[in-house]
Amino acid sequence: MVVTGTHNPYLVALSILVASLASYTALDLSGHVEAARGFARRVWLVAAAITMGGGIWSMHFVAMLAFIMPIPMSYDIGLTILSLVVAIFVTGGNSFRLVAALHRLSLLGPVRSAIDRGIPYFGASAGANVACPTIRTTNDMPIVQPPSFVAFDLVPFQINPHYIDPPPPEARVGETREERLKEFLEENDVTIVALREQSWLAVDGPSMHLRGTGGAVVFRRGAEPRQLTGGTDLSRLLLETPRYDV
Repeated sequence: MVVTGTHNPYLVALSILVASLASYTALDLSGHVEAARGFARRVWLVAAAITMGGGIWSMHFVAMLAFIMPIPMSYDIGLTILSLVVAIFVTGGNSFRLVAALHRLSLLGPVRSAIDRGIPYFGASAGANVACPTIRTTNDMPIVQPPSFVAFDLVPFQINPHYIDPPPPEARVGETREERLKEFLEENDVTIVALREQSWLAVDGPSMHLRGTGGAVVFRRGAEPRQLTGGTDLSRLLLETPRYDV
Protein backbone atom coordinates (compact mmCIF):
# COMPACT_ATOMS: atom_id res chain seq x y z
CA MET A 1 0.00 0.00 0.00
CA VAL A 2 1.29 3.45 -0.93
CA VAL A 3 0.37 6.32 1.38
CA THR A 4 0.62 9.79 -0.11
CA GLY A 5 1.05 12.89 2.03
CA THR A 6 0.84 16.59 1.33
CA HIS A 7 2.68 19.67 2.63
CA ASN A 8 1.10 22.74 4.16
CA PRO A 9 3.01 25.56 2.38
CA TYR A 10 2.31 28.05 5.18
CA LEU A 11 3.86 25.80 7.84
CA VAL A 12 6.83 25.09 5.56
CA ALA A 13 7.38 28.85 5.19
CA LEU A 14 6.99 29.28 8.97
CA SER A 15 9.66 26.63 9.66
CA ILE A 16 12.11 28.46 7.39
CA LEU A 17 11.31 31.77 9.08
CA VAL A 18 11.82 30.23 12.56
CA ALA A 19 15.22 28.81 11.52
CA SER A 20 16.34 32.11 10.01
CA LEU A 21 15.30 34.23 12.99
CA ALA A 22 16.80 31.81 15.52
CA SER A 23 20.10 31.67 13.63
CA TYR A 24 20.31 35.46 13.31
CA THR A 25 19.51 35.98 17.00
CA ALA A 26 21.95 33.30 18.19
CA LEU A 27 24.78 34.69 16.06
CA ASP A 28 24.07 38.17 17.37
CA LEU A 29 24.16 36.87 20.96
CA SER A 30 27.44 35.08 20.27
CA GLY A 31 29.08 38.48 19.80
CA HIS A 32 28.22 39.29 23.42
CA VAL A 33 29.70 35.93 24.52
CA GLU A 34 33.07 36.82 23.01
CA ALA A 35 33.13 40.26 24.65
CA ALA A 36 31.81 39.32 28.11
CA ARG A 37 33.72 37.81 31.03
CA GLY A 38 32.85 35.78 34.10
CA PHE A 39 29.19 35.29 35.03
CA ALA A 40 27.98 37.65 32.28
CA ARG A 41 29.66 35.48 29.65
CA ARG A 42 27.90 32.39 31.00
CA VAL A 43 24.53 34.18 30.86
CA TRP A 44 25.06 35.23 27.23
CA LEU A 45 26.20 31.69 26.35
CA VAL A 46 23.10 30.12 27.90
CA ALA A 47 20.87 32.64 26.11
CA ALA A 48 22.54 31.85 22.76
CA ALA A 49 22.29 28.10 23.40
CA ILE A 50 18.58 28.30 24.24
CA THR A 51 17.92 30.48 21.21
CA MET A 52 19.80 28.29 18.74
CA GLY A 53 18.76 24.96 20.24
CA GLY A 54 15.14 25.98 20.65
CA GLY A 55 15.11 27.42 17.14
CA ILE A 56 16.47 24.22 15.60
CA TRP A 57 13.97 22.15 17.57
CA SER A 58 11.03 24.40 16.66
CA MET A 59 11.96 24.50 12.98
CA HIS A 60 12.22 20.71 12.91
CA PHE A 61 8.81 20.06 14.45
CA VAL A 62 6.99 22.82 12.59
CA ALA A 63 8.32 21.30 9.36
CA MET A 64 7.13 17.85 10.43
CA LEU A 65 3.70 19.25 11.25
CA ALA A 66 3.62 20.68 7.73
CA PHE A 67 3.58 17.14 6.33
CA ILE A 68 -0.02 15.91 6.42
CA MET A 69 -0.70 12.17 6.25
CA PRO A 70 -4.11 10.49 5.78
CA ILE A 71 -3.44 8.28 8.82
CA PRO A 72 -3.30 8.99 12.58
CA MET A 73 0.13 10.15 13.78
CA SER A 74 1.56 10.92 17.22
CA TYR A 75 4.88 11.76 18.89
CA ASP A 76 6.73 9.97 21.67
CA ILE A 77 6.75 12.57 24.45
CA GLY A 78 10.01 11.28 25.96
CA LEU A 79 11.96 11.45 22.71
CA THR A 80 10.39 14.82 21.91
CA ILE A 81 11.61 16.32 25.18
CA LEU A 82 15.01 14.63 24.76
CA SER A 83 15.41 16.17 21.31
CA LEU A 84 14.81 19.66 22.75
CA VAL A 85 17.27 19.12 25.61
CA VAL A 86 19.93 17.83 23.23
CA ALA A 87 19.44 20.73 20.82
CA ILE A 88 20.08 23.21 23.64
CA PHE A 89 22.65 21.18 25.58
CA VAL A 90 25.27 20.76 22.86
CA THR A 91 25.56 24.39 21.73
CA GLY A 92 28.35 25.48 24.03
CA GLY A 93 30.03 25.22 27.41
CA ASN A 94 33.05 23.30 28.67
CA SER A 95 33.79 20.05 26.80
CA PHE A 96 34.97 18.16 29.90
CA ARG A 97 31.90 19.15 31.89
CA LEU A 98 29.63 18.30 28.96
CA VAL A 99 31.06 14.84 28.28
CA ALA A 100 31.13 14.09 32.03
CA ALA A 101 27.42 14.92 32.21
CA LEU A 102 26.66 12.80 29.13
CA HIS A 103 28.38 9.81 30.75
CA ARG A 104 26.85 10.42 34.17
CA LEU A 105 23.33 10.64 32.75
CA SER A 106 23.91 7.72 30.34
CA LEU A 107 22.91 9.90 27.39
CA LEU A 108 25.57 8.95 24.84
CA GLY A 109 23.69 5.91 23.57
CA PRO A 110 20.15 7.37 23.51
CA VAL A 111 21.25 10.62 21.89
CA ARG A 112 23.31 8.80 19.25
CA SER A 113 20.32 6.55 18.52
CA ALA A 114 18.03 9.57 18.16
CA ILE A 115 20.48 11.21 15.75
CA ASP A 116 20.76 7.99 13.74
CA ARG A 117 16.95 8.01 13.43
CA GLY A 118 17.03 11.46 11.87
CA ILE A 119 17.03 14.01 14.71
CA PRO A 120 19.15 16.94 13.41
CA TYR A 121 22.34 17.64 15.35
CA PHE A 122 23.89 21.09 15.69
CA GLY A 123 27.05 21.24 17.75
CA ALA A 124 28.80 24.52 18.45
CA SER A 125 32.03 24.85 20.45
CA ALA A 126 31.86 22.01 23.01
CA GLY A 127 29.02 20.54 20.98
CA ALA A 128 31.39 20.23 18.02
CA ASN A 129 33.94 18.47 20.22
CA VAL A 130 31.47 15.85 21.46
CA ALA A 131 30.45 15.09 17.86
CA CYS A 132 33.90 13.49 17.45
CA PRO A 133 35.01 10.03 18.63
CA THR A 134 36.71 11.74 21.62
CA ILE A 135 37.10 15.26 23.03
CA ARG A 136 40.91 15.11 22.94
CA THR A 137 41.22 18.10 20.58
CA THR A 138 39.18 20.51 22.69
CA ASN A 139 40.61 23.88 23.76
CA ASP A 140 38.88 23.77 27.14
CA MET A 141 40.39 23.60 30.61
CA PRO A 142 39.82 20.15 32.22
CA ILE A 143 37.73 21.54 35.07
CA VAL A 144 36.25 18.10 35.84
CA GLN A 145 37.46 14.51 35.37
CA PRO A 146 35.04 12.64 33.08
CA PRO A 147 35.01 8.83 33.31
CA SER A 148 36.08 8.75 29.67
CA PHE A 149 36.91 11.10 26.80
CA VAL A 150 34.65 9.04 24.50
CA ALA A 151 31.96 11.17 22.84
CA PHE A 152 29.12 10.72 20.30
CA ASP A 153 31.39 9.49 17.47
CA LEU A 154 29.14 11.07 14.82
CA VAL A 155 32.13 11.65 12.51
CA PRO A 156 35.35 9.58 12.22
CA PHE A 157 37.73 12.49 12.73
CA GLN A 158 38.55 15.17 15.29
CA ILE A 159 37.38 18.79 15.32
CA ASN A 160 39.21 21.73 16.86
CA PRO A 161 36.76 24.66 17.06
CA HIS A 162 37.69 28.35 17.38
CA TYR A 163 41.01 27.71 15.62
CA ILE A 164 43.51 30.58 15.78
CA ASP A 165 46.36 30.76 13.24
CA PRO A 166 49.92 31.05 14.58
CA PRO A 167 51.14 34.65 14.98
CA PRO A 168 54.43 35.80 13.43
CA PRO A 169 57.49 34.31 15.20
CA GLU A 170 58.41 37.65 16.78
CA ALA A 171 54.94 37.93 18.34
CA ARG A 172 54.68 34.41 19.78
CA VAL A 173 54.27 33.90 23.51
CA GLY A 174 53.97 30.24 24.48
CA GLU A 175 52.69 27.29 22.49
CA THR A 176 50.49 27.86 19.44
CA ARG A 177 47.32 25.94 18.60
CA GLU A 178 49.08 24.46 15.57
CA GLU A 179 51.87 23.08 17.76
CA ARG A 180 49.39 21.51 20.17
CA LEU A 181 47.51 19.76 17.37
CA LYS A 182 50.75 18.46 15.89
CA GLU A 183 51.65 17.04 19.32
CA PHE A 184 48.29 15.23 19.33
CA LEU A 185 49.16 13.68 15.96
CA GLU A 186 52.44 12.34 17.33
CA GLU A 187 50.35 9.91 19.40
CA ASN A 188 47.25 9.51 17.21
CA ASP A 189 46.69 8.83 13.50
CA VAL A 190 43.45 10.69 12.86
CA THR A 191 42.50 13.70 10.75
CA ILE A 192 41.81 16.98 12.57
CA VAL A 193 39.58 19.65 11.04
CA ALA A 194 40.43 22.95 12.77
CA LEU A 195 37.52 25.34 12.28
CA ARG A 196 38.06 29.07 12.40
CA GLU A 197 35.31 31.39 13.61
CA GLN A 198 32.43 31.81 11.13
CA SER A 199 32.90 28.32 9.69
CA TRP A 200 31.15 25.00 10.19
CA LEU A 201 30.74 21.50 8.74
CA ALA A 202 27.44 20.56 7.07
CA VAL A 203 26.89 16.80 6.99
CA ASP A 204 24.05 15.33 4.93
CA GLY A 205 24.16 11.56 4.78
CA PRO A 206 27.36 10.51 2.98
CA SER A 207 28.30 14.08 2.00
CA MET A 208 30.02 16.80 4.02
CA HIS A 209 31.01 20.33 3.03
CA LEU A 210 32.81 23.17 4.77
CA ARG A 211 30.51 26.18 5.07
CA GLY A 212 30.93 29.79 6.14
CA THR A 213 33.55 32.44 5.46
CA GLY A 214 36.19 31.65 8.11
CA GLY A 215 37.78 28.65 6.43
CA ALA A 216 39.53 25.77 8.13
CA VAL A 217 42.83 23.91 8.39
CA VAL A 218 43.19 20.14 8.02
CA PHE A 219 45.94 18.46 10.04
CA ARG A 220 47.17 14.96 9.20
CA ARG A 221 49.92 12.87 10.66
CA GLY A 222 53.16 13.33 8.72
CA ALA A 223 51.74 16.04 6.44
CA GLU A 224 51.78 19.81 6.34
CA PRO A 225 48.56 21.61 7.41
CA ARG A 226 46.18 22.19 4.50
CA GLN A 227 44.19 25.41 4.20
CA LEU A 228 40.51 25.09 3.20
CA THR A 229 37.92 27.62 2.06
CA GLY A 230 34.13 27.58 2.35
CA GLY A 231 32.41 25.20 -0.05
CA THR A 232 35.16 22.54 0.01
CA ASP A 233 33.82 18.99 -0.34
CA LEU A 234 35.12 16.94 2.59
CA SER A 235 32.91 13.88 2.10
CA ARG A 236 35.92 11.56 1.89
CA LEU A 237 36.71 12.26 5.56
CA LEU A 238 33.52 10.41 6.52
CA LEU A 239 35.07 7.21 5.13
CA GLU A 240 38.26 7.34 7.19
CA THR A 241 39.09 5.10 10.14
CA PRO A 242 40.69 6.94 13.08
CA ARG A 243 43.52 5.29 15.03
CA TYR A 244 44.24 6.45 18.57
CA ASP A 245 47.21 5.80 20.83
CA VAL A 246 49.42 4.40 18.07
